[in-house]
Amino acid sequence: MHKPPRSASCQRLCTSLKHILFFCTFYSPLILWISRTSARDPTSYFFNPTSAYTPSYSLTRSKQANALIKSAWLHEKTSSRTKGVAPQTCIAIPSQTHERARSLKTTIGSLLQGLNKDERDGLELKVLIAQLEPELHPAVREPWLKHTVDSILFYNETLSEKELLKIVDLTKSAEIRGEEEGVQDEKQVLDFAVLLRECHESGAEYIAIVEDDVLAMDGWLHRSLSALESAEEKAALDDDQDFLSLTLFDTELSLLSNPTSTTHQAFSSLFLVTFLATTLYTLQKLSPKSRIGRNITLLSGIWLCCIVTPFLITLYLAAGQTTTHPLHPGLMQPPNMRFPEGRTTVYPRHQAGNLLQYFSEGKRIGSVRQLVGEYAEENGLVQWSIVPSVLQHLGREGPPETKEWERKAEMGWNIGFEEYSVEKLREEHEMMAGKDDKGRRRG
Repeated sequence: MHKPPRSASCQRLCTSLKHILFFCTFYSPLILWISRTSARDPTSYFFNPTSAYTPSYSLTRSKQANALIKSAWLHEKTSSRTKGVAPQTCIAIPSQTHERARSLKTTIGSLLQGLNKDERDGLELKVLIAQLEPELHPAVREPWLKHTVDSILFYNETLSEKELLKIVDLTKSAEIRGEEEGVQDEKQVLDFAVLLRECHESGAEYIAIVEDDVLAMDGWLHRSLSALESAEEKAALDDDQDFLSLTLFDTELSLLSNPTSTTHQAFSSLFLVTFLATTLYTLQKLSPKSRIGRNITLLSGIWLCCIVTPFLITLYLAAGQTTTHPLHPGLMQPPNMRFPEGRTTVYPRHQAGNLLQYFSEGKRIGSVRQLVGEYAEENGLVQWSIVPSVLQHLGREGPPETKEWERKAEMGWNIGFEEYSVEKLREEHEMMAGKDDKGRRRG
């Protein structure tokens, strides 16, 4: 007994149901996978602040750093460099009494923890107690500081009479006018110039100015020196574009290219859909009797052009920039080169000398970041950032999952830093130290 032929409308309904079933089967797990993959992407629609801003590697690294500091309480010179050895890198840290002053010990501990003897000998560490009453700083009263750093600088011993009078004047202005941005900027510029000068006089090849609320990863030094070598190689290949500095900390948001405008995205999506529709129409007209031509119907065209493709485009855009275009390891120029993050920035010796001259040429208005950025722009100098960052910012405040907490985390939190593996970093550090030992023996 033969089955009655199905009507055309019934066939179209069955085809539509098949399309819907296939679409849901394909699209639902894709959404689930991308939502999980993009949860830590700050540019994604699926971004989860609680997950992205929860510390992971930082917790372990902080424990390692604090263990070194704890040891320094009990033993003299837990970490010191051999006298008479010229430093390759000088690190200078300005610190003053504030709500995060206790972060200084974690910062110093993380910079020193894990360094071998040769690495420590090549590193000179200076701390400037950047206040007129240094005895009020909590670290000054504790033994670990003098047991870990190479020199502790005080205003009355380091500044010229003119500079000291300027600090006194700025301190009084801050007491009268409060923590105004202009007053703080001027003081920070003076502190920056003093530290730059102190490190320049040490004869170090590289000079790093580090804030007192950052955390360094295990192996930060060998990665930084390798990045500096790469920057110098690039500068040697391009005589017209020398580099000024290397920034060791940046947020993912500050490194992303300028986000594409909504109008541009809309036109690009419309072009893609139009191109697909034109292609389907052309294939159907050129070979209507072929297998492909017979399967291209009005219904399938509508499904592809009006439902499937727009959904895929939307999902692609919702995934976020760091998901669809991950940052590549190595050197990167931040889009806003004039004002890079600069929480920790390394300068080659000759550029540090040029900056000192620049800062000495009359009164300059602005923050350190602004003035350094202006100098780089005026002289056509590149400011590189290392990717991924080798430092994390410890200055996040406020209870989790509040707007204030989320805002501060977004401004100073490198999400990728928390994905580091303790074991892999340790293995990498030991491998690089072994290569250096072999190189010295051959030399």
